[in-house]
Amino acid sequence: MTRHPADDRLFDYASGLLEPADSQLVERHLARCAACAGFVAAAREGATAIADAVEPMPAPLADRLQAAVAGAWRERRDAIAATERADDAAMATPTPEAAQAAA
Repeated sequence: MTRHPADDRLFDYASGLLEPADSQLVERHLARCAACAGFVAAAREGATAIADAVEPMPAPLADRLQAAVAGAWRERRDAIAATERADDAAMATPTPEAAQAAA
């Protein structure tokens, strides 16, 4: 990496959200760039401070929240898929052979 990674990429790295190949690219940059390494260290310290300041969510509430989010996601995914199928069906143009066979 010859340029500095974007801040959001560094935050994702600090949070462990990058794919392994992307993490390796950032790690190579951090080995040469004290400024970005400091940014990642500060991001991790900040996340730790916030996590320490907030009480954990009770397990039953976390389970209900996770189930609600998963259910909403499934509903949204299914609605998008249904819309795409309807759009595909509406946009379908029969081949000349199919049009002739239908006539």
